[in-house]
Amino acid sequence: MKRKEELKVTFIAYFWSMEERKKIRKKENMCGEENIFFHVSLIKYESNGFFDQTTLPGNVGLCGKQTVSRSAAAFTTAVEQMLSDLRVATPKINGFFAAAAEKKAAVGGGDVAVYGVAQCAQTVSSSGCLNCLQVAYANLQSCLPDAEGRAVDAGCFLRYSNTSFFADNQTTNLDPFLNNGQ
Repeated sequence: MKRKEELKVTFIAYFWSMEERKKIRKKENMCGEENIFFHVSLIKYESNGFFDQTTLPGNVGLCGKQTVSRSAAAFTTAVEQMLSDLRVATPKINGFFAAAAEKKAAVGGGDVAVYGVAQCAQTVSSSGCLNCLQVAYANLQSCLPDAEGRAVDAGCFLRYSNTSFFADNQTTNLDPFLNNGQ
């Protein structure tokens, strides 16, 4: 069994709940290797170097259990655009984190709301972040038109939902980081 001091640890984490914090404390006293996936975060620890890993075999999209019933086509289009923007912008943002919220007019009236977050481990390069988010983006395509989806890989996390899971003041202006903003 490896000593605790030998473990290399990285965190991709935000919005931790008390339940997640309790699980982390329990894991701190254990040795070995593990990826811990929470609803909106990833914690990884192992005895081998993994700081430059971006993608690993077995990555998939984790889809919600409900399909958007109203304006599915508008929702799908809005999600694809937002995830594409997050995929391009996040590797260019200091700290490799972005949160976005968009409302689009739906055919037949009403609005379609979409919320998303992208984050890469700060131990990967900008190109590694982009590569990881491209894989995550592709994995989430199979989730649409589900109301929510998440993709977690060795170096990144990408999530969308039709329900807000962060405060309005936590959004990132992506325009300066997109091709049309440079």
